[in-house]
Amino acid sequence: MSKSYTAIIIDGNNISRKTLSSVIRQNYNMRDIYSSSCAREASAVLRQIENIDWIFFNSELADKDAFEFVKEMQGLKSTESAHYILTSSDSNREILLKAATVGVHAFIVKPFTPKIVIGKMQKLIGNKAQRKTRRVDLFEAFEATVHFKEAKYPSVLMDISLGGCMIKSPVYNQGGGMIYDKAKIRIPYENTIISLDAELIRLERDTSCEEPKILAAFLFNDIKEKYARSLTDFLAKIKTGR
Repeated sequence: MSKSYTAIIIDGNNISRKTLSSVIRQNYNMRDIYSSSCAREASAVLRQIENIDWIFFNSELADKDAFEFVKEMQGLKSTESAHYILTSSDSNREILLKAATVGVHAFIVKPFTPKIVIGKMQKLIGNKAQRKTRRVDLFEAFEATVHFKEAKYPSVLMDISLGGCMIKSPVYNQGGGMIYDKAKIRIPYENTIISLDAELIRLERDTSCEEPKILAAFLFNDIKEKYARSLTDFLAKIKTGR
């Protein structure tokens, strides 16, 4: 039997709540779906239930700053395993950076399609498990560069697999437009550069250092054959300590 999930949708727009509820109910085995129009109602629900798997929340809540609300809810026992998905009609950089600082897992721009919603959920479910089992933790620093459409960030690899990687980077605050999506990861290796098309699937603040840094999780997409061979070789050498 497939896993059953519990979700809460927090949005002042009743139509948005009903639409999103219908999408996830039709595509996943949902045990319960709670609907709240404001932070106060949602807080009451989350303090009463035992466990929540999905928290969908709008960037504009009527009674509380959405990101302050998330930080408060992250301290509850019921939200320990929750995936936070932000929904917003505005995709500007400031909102995305705020989302990153509080550990939001995914971002959906309104109006959304069922395909977009399910795609975000599938990546958070499947790739998190895949990366846990296949990743290679790095015991020395390996450089990498993250290239978005309008900016690039010198970074450090934290772990990597054939499916994706975790990278420590400066805060993504250059350029404009949508940064929470496609990127290229470029890793210097021997006499070449491994260039990997990737999708950013999670941002979180790195609290281990004083200088502002973030941890960014990427999923690799359609790796070209020549880079796949180099990546496989790179992983093999890391595992053997060479």
